[in-house]
Amino acid sequence: MLFWTHLTVAAIFFLLLRSFTQDGYTLLIAFLVFLGSIFPDIDEPHSKINQWSGFLGKIITFFTKHRGIFHSFWPYITLSTLLSYFTRWPYGLAFFLGYLSHICADSLTRMGIAPLYPFSHQRIFGPVRVGSWQEYVLLGIFLLILGMLLILSL
Repeated sequence: MLFWTHLTVAAIFFLLLRSFTQDGYTLLIAFLVFLGSIFPDIDEPHSKINQWSGFLGKIITFFTKHRGIFHSFWPYITLSTLLSYFTRWPYGLAFFLGYLSHICADSLTRMGIAPLYPFSHQRIFGPVRVGSWQEYVLLGIFLLILGMLLILSL
């Protein structure tokens, strides 16, 4: 999926999680959900997160392939656990939830994801081609869901 689709799905996940956040931490939780939602694409050289990460992104794309290890559970369980351990558990949960939103969205695409990579190359995939009219229809549906959640949360 594309950048805006991932952010929209992450916003939906955030609104569903928001009831678990403490006052004063909502912006940080939202930031971590959004960061988690775009971070898996750091292994794709043309993604925004890869370009924003500079030299680190170039190193990652040299050693990994797109939708490989960064689209599996292992790095995010590790990163989320470390974030929870060194800060507060809601921060790790927020980052993991953002990641999970990314994985859910990418599992709808033809390329799919291999959540247990490198231990298994079995992929979960759907019918949507990235950047196609199908994705834009899905984005529209996600935006409607987001709008309804925003109205219900007022």
